[in-house]
Amino acid sequence: EPDAAGIDDELLDGERREALHRAIDGVPEHERRLIRLLLREPTLSYDEISATLNMPKGSIGPTRGRCIARLRGDRHLVSVIRGRPSPGHDLA
Repeated sequence: EPDAAGIDDELLDGERREALHRAIDGVPEHERRLIRLLLREPTLSYDEISATLNMPKGSIGPTRGRCIARLRGDRHLVSVIRGRPSPGHDLA
C-alpha cells in the first residue's frame, strides 16, 4: 500500500518546483539567466559565473539579491511554500 504521506510530500514538492519556475519566468531576463545558472551549478565561483554570463563580477551579488527579493514578493510562490493556495489559484 502506498505511503499517503510520501505521496503528499511528492505532490507538494512538485507544486513548489512549478511555482518557483513560474516565478523565475516572471523576473527580468538577466536575473533569470543568473538564478537558473545558480540553481543548476551552485558551486560556481564568481569568476566562472562572470565568464559564463558575460556579467561583471561586481554585478552578480546585487543582481542575485534583486532576483531573490522579486521571488520573495511573488504571492503565488510564497503561498505555495507556506502551504496555502493564493487568491485566484485554482485551489482557492
